Amino acid sequence: MIFLIGIDDSGQPGKAGTDSLALELGLHLQTRGLANLMHISRHALLPPDELPGASENRAYCLALSGEGAALREIDMESRVYIMRNARAGSNAGFTLARFDQVNQHILSFARASRSLLVQRQDALDLARACGITTVGFTGSGSGVIGSLAAVGWRWQGSDGEIAWMPGLHTLRGVMTFHEVLHHCTFDYVQSTRGHTPLFDESIQLGNGPTPLLKENRTLLLLEAAPRGAQWQWVLAKPR
Repeated sequence: MIFLIGIDDSGQPGKAGTDSLALELGLHLQTRGLANLMHISRHALLPPDELPGASENRAYCLALSGEGAALREIDMESRVYIMRNARAGSNAGFTLARFDQVNQHILSFARASRSLLVQRQDALDLARACGITTVGFTGSGSGVIGSLAAVGWRWQGSDGEIAWMPGLHTLRGVMTFHEVLHHCTFDYVQSTRGHTPLFDESIQLGNGPTPLLKENRTLLLLEAAPRGAQWQWVLAKPR
């Protein structure tokens, strides 16, 4: 069974933030044997210039696999972990759902949160109606908006970026396609023109790639290298 955990607004500017807490929580649940952390996705919300004092506005969703019977223990363990580790002064929000609990109503809310100032109570009411756990832990608890939206976007399956997956942090510099797959198992590796590298072709990965979500799959998107380069492929430029 696939579980989705959304987290938002658990950090503070200049300090380790929601991305760090999301990874720490996922690895904690995995160490406890409650679920296997598949990947963490990052999703944009309302643009920062629409929110006074915000430098960025992104929420994170953990995708985990596990036994359905573990749902309650995952819920309790996550709550305790976030309450203990969310930064002082943050407005941390947490959402937990089985993949099959998420629906078009949650996705509509996620879309609204990218263009409108939605309210905390709207998130709580919708989650309750769908039987999904959504909790605000600290401060105003407004992080429930982003945490629910992140779950909606991850369920949609073709939004956002992969912030973490096993082996992703090891991809740096120039590597062959075979070496890339040895370190990190993407669902798809292809160019913007739909071509897949040959196993012995080289890819310039720079300081590390940022894979995308595409149809519920992880995608490493490439472009052909400039003529005369010592490698055949480079990372595709963000659009």
